[in-house]
Amino acid sequence: MSGILIATITAVGGGGNAKATLLNSAYYAQDATSASSALRIGNDGNVSQGENGTFTVDYAWTGEPASGFEVYASVTSGSTPSGASLSTWLSLGTTRTWTLTNSASGTTKQSILAVQIRLAASGAVIASATVELYAERL
Repeated sequence: MSGILIATITAVGGGGNAKATLLNSAYYAQDATSASSALRIGNDGNVSQGENGTFTVDYAWTGEPASGFEVYASVTSGSTPSGASLSTWLSLGTTRTWTLTNSASGTTKQSILAVQIRLAASGAVIASATVELYAERL
């Protein structure tokens, strides 16, 4: 498997004219030495998939200044990824990345994240999705 993306629109919202989109997604990575699968929500307005350190843009989450939004990600099951803080609201004026790494031979790690985006000014949640990270060490 290499960089497979499964996505469906789950929420598009707005407060005033502000809009954000998140997609339910599953990101996969395989490697013979150390596999890493990642979710990146960028301050450039893009969501990217990380596969063994290489990031590919999947879609635009907003076309507006990212600093007007915050993101919240929490682990609902599986392993805890490294990177940006979990279970706290973080400004999207800064790019946020969560990475699941696996170096145990012959195993697959999984992390299921619940992700939300809200308006920084009002606190209104306007988009949410479930993102699954899989890292398979061959």
